[in-house]
Order: sequence, then structure tokens, then C-alpha cells
Amino acid sequence: MKGFLLDTHIWLWNLVKPRRLSNQVRSVLEDEKTELVLSPISVWEAILLGEKGRISTTPDPTRWVKEVLALSPLKQSLTLITADQMHVPGVREGGQYTRTCAIGRQ
Repeated sequence: MKGFLLDTHIWLWNLVKPRRLSNQVRSVLEDEKTELVLSPISVWEAILLGEKGRISTTPDPTRWVKEVLALSPLKQSLTLITADQMHVPGVREGGQYTRTCAIGRQ
């Protein structure tokens, strides 16, 4: 079985604008023998993009990601992190994103 770690934009385009993907990429994504893996960082990025209005996530970004992941055959890499766990204290303060990274360095 082949396995592919999806880049965030490939995952999102496949969901909302699959025609933007090449035929070769679409065929890999549609192959039942291919194991598709999604990084928790991609989940986090999708939530941030939704919060910033860069992608449409109805009714809200966290719920949208949860629903998409529940309907998808994707596996999450490294560790299973739910959309509820994507908030990292200190990263978002007062509606602004700080430069503090997820592991606490500045």
C-alpha cells in the first residue's frame, strides 16, 4: 500500500476546488489502495484560514474541520489531535495571532 502525507493546500483543494488539482494528483487521491495521511498542522492551518476568512468554513472553522475529518478516509499522522485541541494558549490573543509557536518559543 502506498502512503502519502497530504500538503494542506492539496487537502483543502481536494475538498473545495478539486478541479485545481492535476489529473495525476486526483487519481492518487481517489485510489483506494493509497493511504492518505494528514498532519495535525494541516488541521490547525485550516482552522486558522477559516478564522481569518481565507476559506469558507460554515458554520464555523472548528466544526467544519470536525465534519470533514469524520467523513474522510484520512489518517492523522504523529498523534491524533482533534479540532478542539488545536487552540494553543498564547498563540491567539485579542483576535491577533502572536509569534509564539506551538512549542512555546518566541
